[in-house]
Amino acid sequence: MEINRKKFDAGRSNWVHGEHEGYTYEAKVFKAPSQFGIPTPRFQDGGNVSKLCVRDQFGQEVYAFDRGHDLATGEGLEAALQIVAALEAVFVGTMDEAAAQWVRDVATEFGFKRGNVVPEDCAADPWDYCRFTVCRVTYEVHDYRLSIVGAAMKNEQLYREAIKFAADAEERFLSAVEANKSFKDDRTLCEKHQQMEVIPAAQCACAQQELIAHLFGVSDERIHEDLARVILSR
Repeated sequence: MEINRKKFDAGRSNWVHGEHEGYTYEAKVFKAPSQFGIPTPRFQDGGNVSKLCVRDQFGQEVYAFDRGHDLATGEGLEAALQIVAALEAVFVGTMDEAAAQWVRDVATEFGFKRGNVVPEDCAADPWDYCRFTVCRVTYEVHDYRLSIVGAAMKNEQLYREAIKFAADAEERFLSAVEANKSFKDDRTLCEKHQQMEVIPAAQCACAQQELIAHLFGVSDERIHEDLARVILSR
């Protein structure tokens, strides 16, 4: 997210402005939360953003807060929450390392590779609420349930489509293995079939799974579970 904070850094103003996923915004921010700020999961009595105006790509105001909600459309509220979270992280600071490790622990329970998890925020108990990013996709946990934030849902849809393609490759490999059993009485044909069918199918299936793990930052265990779920549902 883009944040223009020159006047803030110079001590001349608490106002900042910028752009976030096609929306522009102006916000009055502070380095500490207050009762006049927009409540957040971390600061439920009021955060560090006391005034916020969000406009869409056409310049239409879709969210406004001035010590109380003046306007909040559906899409505007979602964008505003993301902007507030980013301004909170930048100006108030993020969690300590112990809390960050706890968020990583939670993320790994959902199948993400620990090294790909970037903690962003959490409540006293991250299972009640936490937010983290994996490969530029932002996730939130609320009451033990994982969800994807905003436009990142498109990435999850891409992941599901990738799993379907990988399941096709996995089924081709399993079929080749099964077909190879019919040659068990002829060692020459068995080995030839293995070289021409089984091994290439295995290499293709493995390559697709490795690519998914790299692109989406998920663990091998989660990929295998999702593949099995897709194959069993067919």
